[in-house]
Amino acid sequence: MSRITRPIGWFWSVLARSPWRRKLLVAAPAIVGFTVLGPFATYLEIAPLPRLLYWTLELLGVGFFMHLVIWPLLHLQALVSWPRPLLVLIGSAIAALPGTAIIYALEAAFRGMTLQSLGTTSLWAMVTMVGWMIASVEFAPEIFGSNRLLPRKSSAPLPSPLQGSLISLSHQDHYVEITRTSGSELIRMRFLDALSALHAQPGARIHRSHWIAAPALVSVDRRGHRHVASLIDGRTLPISRPYLRAARDLLSHGHTDARTTTEGLVGKAS
Repeated sequence: MSRITRPIGWFWSVLARSPWRRKLLVAAPAIVGFTVLGPFATYLEIAPLPRLLYWTLELLGVGFFMHLVIWPLLHLQALVSWPRPLLVLIGSAIAALPGTAIIYALEAAFRGMTLQSLGTTSLWAMVTMVGWMIASVEFAPEIFGSNRLLPRKSSAPLPSPLQGSLISLSHQDHYVEITRTSGSELIRMRFLDALSALHAQPGARIHRSHWIAAPALVSVDRRGHRHVASLIDGRTLPISRPYLRAARDLLSHGHTDARTTTEGLVGKAS
């Protein structure tokens, strides 16, 4: 029995943590835009108020199933290594099945169209692509940003390449560049695996390809339209917008506590 109830319990617990408010913030401007612009000939064939109702029911109805499928996929540990945009596309294709049924019902009610006039496969493909584009905006923090799912945290000791006085980790193809106060080296290792191993270490991810240790961060600086992290060894690493807050928090919360450690690291690095 637990084999059945356990996945169901996980599914509902994941959905309970999902950002439904964010969905409304994304759906509201989409409803207004679609109502005003009237794509797919709705501007010509449906009056303004019924058109508003049509797009509200369609976007919220299809969006509900998109959320129901895509959000759990993005939080499934077994798929953590899969590209996030691909998972969103797969989820959109699955959710487009009931989504297509919703559109069939709305088209029959508002415009009197039949299944033959709509075309099942082409409509499913259209729902998939539109759903994928909207979901890519809605779930951007989980796809590209700081809410991205990481591999399950391990309680095992740190792998030997990650031991010592770390300054930064950088992703390079199938390798991770590990920089310590004593120098740097390239290790064949998945970047996400390295981050998972370092979960208990003071530091933060500041970019999709960079992690820095708390004692190694000197300052967060703005250069033109971008931000960079200045490190104790004189290097600077880019900070992407989704990770800017994490970098600033690392600086403000860890700078005082790490000052003595940092001074020691500077001496070793110089």
